[in-house]
Amino acid sequence: RDTYFCTVIPGWITGVTYLLFGPFMVGATVVIYEGGPDYPHWDRWWFIIERYAVTVFITTAGAMRHLSRQDPELLKRHNLDTLRLIVTTAEPFEEDVWRWTYQYVGTGTTPAVDSVPEKLTGRIPVIHAFIQTELGTFVTGQLPNYIFTPLKPGSAGPPMPGFYIDVVDDEGKPVRGVSGRLVVKAPWPALPLQPQVFNGIYDTGDMAVMDEDLYIYPRGRRDGVMKVNGYRMSPGEIEEAIKSALGIEATVHGVKDPLKFETPVVYIKGGATSEEVKKVVREYVGPIAEISEVIHVSH
Repeated sequence: RDTYFCTVIPGWITGVTYLLFGPFMVGATVVIYEGGPDYPHWDRWWFIIERYAVTVFITTAGAMRHLSRQDPELLKRHNLDTLRLIVTTAEPFEEDVWRWTYQYVGTGTTPAVDSVPEKLTGRIPVIHAFIQTELGTFVTGQLPNYIFTPLKPGSAGPPMPGFYIDVVDDEGKPVRGVSGRLVVKAPWPALPLQPQVFNGIYDTGDMAVMDEDLYIYPRGRRDGVMKVNGYRMSPGEIEEAIKSALGIEATVHGVKDPLKFETPVVYIKGGATSEEVKKVVREYVGPIAEISEVIHVSH
């Protein structure tokens, strides 16, 4: 049986489904670790995978983005040959980061079939999948134990069997090769009782590109919700925390970030210092909402 190591916290849907319910339903072993990938060193997760003989590693694209920028010698210290599958999710997965994950994390030290460890040829699949709280499970991506379609670096794969996923324009017409609305055209049991409806179908609120082979490339949120290290975050939640704690008006915007995908920037009116604002957000909203910049405006 598999040993699962899912780095997504249990409070988010990937953690709920693939740290708790999913593995236990199939009798798998689950490794639970509280902490980040960088303490005491950036090889913490590699140590856990080796120490507990993890076979399925589930994490976020943002986490792999951070890890890909660390010293590769930290990775080489560990034997990850027990891994048979890596699954990432939560946000767009750049092709170069996917290739780093496939070659450096997924090759291992023992040749398998046509893999050559010395040449970092890759050995196990790295699957990027799309998930949303309102859906409750991965709805796109490959199924390694069922039917395995070819991998396309940077893609979240095609819709899984049973899910009618499409990308449409603002008139509801299917589009290919260009960005559009990511929608679900047929009911799914986990959908909310009052789903966000667009032209009679469920609108995920995400933008994506679908190619001619029906592979999906997520592009991020269409609304004001930010994607920070794979977590959806409302600017209003941060604004309310600042107003409640410091009594000042604030406006929050998400800006592109090379590591986090997006990061919050706060514009404030009032006498609070940048340090005070950052401390409030960290304490009231959480470390994941760490502010990258505080800008003071006069009007």
